[in-house]
Amino acid sequence: MGDGKKLKEVLQKHGVNIKQLSRMTGINPSTLYSIVQKDSVIRFDYGIKIASELGIDVNEICSKSPFSAKLTDEEVCSAISDIKDEIEKEQVRKYLIEKLYPICKLFGKDMEICDKFLRAYYQLPDMDRKEMAEHLSVTLKYHTDSERKEKIKALKDLRP
Repeated sequence: MGDGKKLKEVLQKHGVNIKQLSRMTGINPSTLYSIVQKDSVIRFDYGIKIASELGIDVNEICSKSPFSAKLTDEEVCSAISDIKDEIEKEQVRKYLIEKLYPICKLFGKDMEICDKFLRAYYQLPDMDRKEMAEHLSVTLKYHTDSERKEKIKALKDLRP
């Protein structure tokens, strides 16, 4: 059974239709219809949004989750192929599973914003990145969402 069929079953179980899911997640309804009709693979970022809205584990609907045991080391490390020799594949998998996934599961709806932020951050020169980190540190001192802070504290140690 592919991701589209799994998604269809989950939607039926939760009494949600594709239009409702589209409004909940911001994913174009034609994209969702296509996934279900073609029984195609769900992009992981979409999977996180859907899982977050439906209160399910992303692995229930997303076969290509970096957090499932179904991925090969090559698939896990494909994005870092040029530095594979410097980073052990198991370290990448461990980082994704133990550090990134718990945050994504809590705050999955913000993944696109986080991705854009990270891409922009790494385009900055070293000095500007350092300044951004300092700004974030100061901002957190005075403008922390206490509820989110407690949720983050409840996770395992998040230091890389």
